[in-house]
Amino acid sequence: LSLVTQQVGMRLPEHDVNYVRELANDVRQGAQRKLDALVWRKQTERERDVIRLISNGLSNKDIADRLCISSITVRHHLTNIFDKLGVSNRQKLLIRAHQYAIAELTAQA
Repeated sequence: LSLVTQQVGMRLPEHDVNYVRELANDVRQGAQRKLDALVWRKQTERERDVIRLISNGLSNKDIADRLCISSITVRHHLTNIFDKLGVSNRQKLLIRAHQYAIAELTAQA
């Protein structure tokens, strides 16, 4: 913002500065929502199910039982999810999923 005012050679009134800051923040938030949606759409429906179940604290075996698939298939889904989200383990997956609002992190008692 200051670079723009320097190039134009004028000082913006404070209300204009605040407006431009709010506008820039709105643009960033909108871009983040679009990024979140793109990341979520990259996942298959089954991968989304696996992410949700992991966020509920289920093990691979529990996920397999819940989805009526084998534990090996769960591992394949996890590999695909890790690759798409650029993470290397379940903990990082949960952090990334929370960042992208894919899954809510809940405390386990």
